[in-house]
Amino acid sequence: GWTPLAATFSQFMGRFGQLTNALSLLLSYFGFPRLLRTLGLRRTLLLFPTLLAVVTAAAYLALPLNLPLLFGSMSLLKAASYSVNDPSKEILHM
Repeated sequence: GWTPLAATFSQFMGRFGQLTNALSLLLSYFGFPRLLRTLGLRRTLLLFPTLLAVVTAAAYLALPLNLPLLFGSMSLLKAASYSVNDPSKEILHM
């Protein structure tokens, strides 16, 4: 059945998806071409693992139980994966 908890979770996931897709669109349109031009392919490919390590360290060490920041960080990581990391890997396959 449909419970208030399920409705809250659905609302949360909806907001997460909206934020992730908005960030991904902005990064794809404005960020990726600029990153590729200024950093080159090699450094652009290294950007995502570096960002992942920094966000993971911050989540575990500096900012435990800060859910809004964790929410934003996870959206940023997912958007960076879609809009920076994946297109960079696709360039390697060309």
